[in-house]
Amino acid sequence: MNVGYHDALVQMDIQRMKDGVMKLAKRNGHGDIQNGVQNHEIRELEESLYQIQNSVKIENGYNTIKQVENFMNKVEDIGEVDEGGLLLREEKGLLIAAAKQLQDTINNNSTTKKIDSKI
Repeated sequence: MNVGYHDALVQMDIQRMKDGVMKLAKRNGHGDIQNGVQNHEIRELEESLYQIQNSVKIENGYNTIKQVENFMNKVEDIGEVDEGGLLLREEKGLLIAAAKQLQDTINNNSTTKKIDSKI
């Protein structure tokens, strides 16, 4: 896989994750405990994203995969609170889907590197 193409895919996946965290933060009501997403949960997700970005920069695929799994677990741990019939389930699902896409992108690149090194 072309290195530039792979890097672009990774950055797009990370941006989707950032957008998802921002959507959860907006539901948070600017730092209150409104709507079920507490401020500390958002900070933890932002810190996890920062660690994932740093891991991607140093190209540590195994560590990045573990960090993405940790990120998904944190998202899943966010409680779903009913807000006039609307649940956080959709936002959480989109965020987890973006994280899984990042994992797939990293795994596909690792597989391609192994195949290229055998050729």
